[in-house]
Amino acid sequence: MAISGIVGFSAGGPVSMRQLGDRNHYVTCELSLYPEQVISSEGLKYELLSRLDLNEADSHHLLTALGGLTLEERLGSRHTVDISAILPAAKIGAVKLQLHSRCTISDAEYGIYEVNAA
Repeated sequence: MAISGIVGFSAGGPVSMRQLGDRNHYVTCELSLYPEQVISSEGLKYELLSRLDLNEADSHHLLTALGGLTLEERLGSRHTVDISAILPAAKIGAVKLQLHSRCTISDAEYGIYEVNAA
């Protein structure tokens, strides 16, 4: 089951995400479907995976902010993003993206980037 807000991401709400297992691991499940998403440095449409030690609310906030950034900037493996203004209470000042996996579906390239503490 996806965790999503009443207002959808395309209308300014939070990104939809799924929890992986019973830990605080979350993956977005809609970003790669947006035609506005800027293709990654590796040439992929993509989703974001967080296995950071953040609760659900903070993970949702972080992935929503990073999801919005995917619609504006070209991101990719080894790119670092300052998140100090997004999660000031967290002890993580920046995150670094790392290509976790990639695949081809109907001749299109897709990937998952893991969000790690920088």
